[in-house]
Amino acid sequence: MRHPASTALVVGLEKSGLAAIQLLLQQGVRVRATDISPLASLPEAGSALERWAVPFAQQSDSVFEGCDLIVISPGVPADLPPLEAARRRGVRVIGEVGLAAPFLKGRTVGITGTNGKTTTTSLTGHILREAGIPVQVGGNIGTPVAAMIETSRPDQ
Repeated sequence: MRHPASTALVVGLEKSGLAAIQLLLQQGVRVRATDISPLASLPEAGSALERWAVPFAQQSDSVFEGCDLIVISPGVPADLPPLEAARRRGVRVIGEVGLAAPFLKGRTVGITGTNGKTTTTSLTGHILREAGIPVQVGGNIGTPVAAMIETSRPDQ
């Protein structure tokens, strides 16, 4: 499966953002990256971006222009004014989970809500494992979804 975007901006450069960048690069998408923090305070991201030759600009309104896809990390508020402006321009704005989910093999269980997601996710993974069902648990806890694609299997 190839991702339909040609130019993407990844917002938020913790584990999920970096996994999203890797997935997009594997799909042949030109990627730029941004974060509210300066790159100097994100050493893991800085070295990864340099290795992958992905340009970085600290978050500002103008950095959200010139792309046809914006991928936001879990900690990035979806209602930021520059994201709303991008949506009005017709730019697709999705989360890292939305980016990665179509590439996963097997079934996916999504757990949402305000409180108890981590506990519910951990418990669900435990119950499935105890029932003998192969499972990967990730997302906002542990492994980013984009980093689970390679190890996903049809029987999970």
